[in-house]
Formats: sequence, C-alpha cells, structure tokens
Amino acid sequence: MNCYNLSKRIHSYTNGYFNPGLQNLLQVSSEYNKRGELLPQEMRDSLLKIPARIGGYNIMRKVDKRSQFNFNAIAQGYSVDVISDFLESKGVENYMVEIGGELRVKGKNDSGKLWTVSLEAPNSTRENRQIQKMIAVDGKAVVTSGSYRKFKEIDGVKYSHAINPKTGLGVTHNLLSVSVICEKAAVADALATAFLVMGKEKTIKLLDTNNKYEVSLLFIEVDSANEYKSSTFGDFKQYELE
Repeated sequence: MNCYNLSKRIHSYTNGYFNPGLQNLLQVSSEYNKRGELLPQEMRDSLLKIPARIGGYNIMRKVDKRSQFNFNAIAQGYSVDVISDFLESKGVENYMVEIGGELRVKGKNDSGKLWTVSLEAPNSTRENRQIQKMIAVDGKAVVTSGSYRKFKEIDGVKYSHAINPKTGLGVTHNLLSVSVICEKAAVADALATAFLVMGKEKTIKLLDTNNKYEVSLLFIEVDSANEYKSSTFGDFKQYELE
C-alpha cells in the first residue's frame, strides 16, 4: 500500500507520466519488440484503456479486472528507504544503502568524508567504466534512470524501454538519462522514471512551476552529432566534485 499511495501522488504530480498501471501494455510490447516490431496502434489504444486506476479514494481500484500493477519503477527506491529508516531508528548516523543502483546516504564514510557517488556516462561499459559526474551528498537519495542501454531499434528508430503512458510507445527523444537527488529514494526512483519519459523541457517546465520534492537533477542528452552533453537543474552543482 505504501508503494501504491506514493505512486498515486507521483502520478498526479507528473500529470500521469508516472503510471504503474501499464503492466499489460509492457508485457505485450515486450513480445513485439523481441520480434523487432512495434505494438500495432489499435492494440496500443486497446491496452491503454484498461490500466489500473490511480487516484480518487485511498484504495486500490481497477477499472478492468484484467489490469495489473507494476511497481518496479518505485519498489527498489522504497526498499532503500525502508532500510535507511530502520538504520536511523537504531541510531545509526553514517550509512550508505544501495539496492540495484538506487541509493541513500547519511553522514560520512569510514574515511571521515562525505559519501561520494559516481554517475555513469552513457558510453560506459562493463569493461571500461566512464564517469559523467562525481558528487558528494549527505542525507540525500540519488537515483538515475537511463535508456542508453535499454532500448530497441525498430525501422531505424531507437525506442527507449521507458514507455510514455500517453502514447503506449517507448520514448524517442534525445534525453539519455536523468539523475535525481532528493530526500527519499522512492520519490527519486519514481521521478527519475517520469522525467526520463517526459524529456528535459517538460520536466523543467513542471519543476519551474512546482518543485514539490525539492529535487536537483543531472540531464545527459545526445545531440545530432552523436555527442553527449550534460546540464543541471536546481542545486545540483553544489554537490559536484572537481
């Protein structure tokens, strides 16, 4: 229920760009993508009509019994918060909790310095790790959502694994990753997913109007020359290391 309730709030805050009720669409799209095909428009439209409803009353409600929830885009961050809050309840003042790349830190490491976090560059590989930015944070969560590895090229177009709930298709814009810094890992996890779908311009427009969760962001994009470039939002630069 905690994942559901937070999802409901993030769904409303992001104008529906975060939607954990798309499991049916994700499953069917995956089968088509494996064959190098796009899910047909008629089928996308049909599947988009049956997502689980998010909102209204403080209950879990389905408008169609076939619909399914998928909290993968928030559950790891939530797990990080559960462990972090437990440690704090026991008086632990210095910790780093990381699950699947989502993390939250407090205090200092065993060298007496602030915890440092490496944000991976899009051209990084397992054999040759590349870092886009290094940051030092305290009392914050850091989550990155990226599509530079998770995409499918169909008919010459790269479709991200991140599905746009408005269209039913993987996004095709040039935003490769979004790193979110805020207080809670579950919030950072959900917002990173939503912002990756929304793209940089829509994300900044939303935050300029209402930065409810006081986030700081690192955007990594690819330009027409296939060069990577990064930009920031909020107080991100204060966390950067030289």
